[in-house]
Order: sequence, then structure tokens, then C-alpha cells
Amino acid sequence: MMSDNDSVDRVGEALRLEFVEDFQDRIIVMERCLQTVGEGEQARGEALNEFRRELHNIKGTGGAFGFPSLSLICHRFEECLLHLPLIMFGTSRIVLLYLNELKKIANAEIDPSDKECGEILRSLPLIGEFPYDEVY
Repeated sequence: MMSDNDSVDRVGEALRLEFVEDFQDRIIVMERCLQTVGEGEQARGEALNEFRRELHNIKGTGGAFGFPSLSLICHRFEECLLHLPLIMFGTSRIVLLYLNELKKIANAEIDPSDKECGEILRSLPLIGEFPYDEVY
């Protein structure tokens, strides 16, 4: 006979796995947004808004599904995007660095430990630590 705790654990794990799948899908959408670089300013602006929306959704739901590090990393990422000129969206090294870290977490399907999250955050640039003319 299955206990109530086992049933709750199974439901919790199913929800976590559903979140992981959604998170991975959002990363794919964000990567597609980066491909609009050569499509003009309006398309780039729309893509940046969609990118920000996906990032914000990851930030808001991560903690609820066992990924509290996502909230921290995404919050920092959002702050950096606020200071990034539109012309650089899609070509900036900072966008690629942050997105790469999110992809690693999505592929691992597990939240980094507190220590690992701290290492990730220390490895990523803060606002003002990267030159705006650094376009890759």
C-alpha cells in the first residue's frame, strides 16, 4: 500500500519534471530570439521583449519547482538586459554567457547546490563590468 507521503513525492517529482521540460522549451525560444539580429530594429525589439518574458517566467517559476538558483541567476540576467543597448541584443557576449549557464542547468535537470550557484554567479559579469562595445 502506498503512503500519502509517497503519493505526494510522486506528484512533486512529476511537477518538477514538467517544469524542467517547460524550462528547456523556454531556452529554445530564447535561442530563437537571438537569431533575429539581422532582421532589423523592430524585429530585434520584439525578440528582446519575448526573450525577457521567457527569462522572467523562468525566474518566477524556478523556485517553486525546486530550482531556486534560477531565480537568482535570472534576476541578475534581467538586470543586465535592462542596461544592454538594443543594437547589441543577440551579439553580446554577456547574453551568451548567461544563456549558456541556464542551458547547463536545463540540461542537467537538477538545481545547482548553493556552492555551485555562488560559483556560477561569481563567474558571470555584473552590470557595468562589461564594455558595451564588446560585441561578439
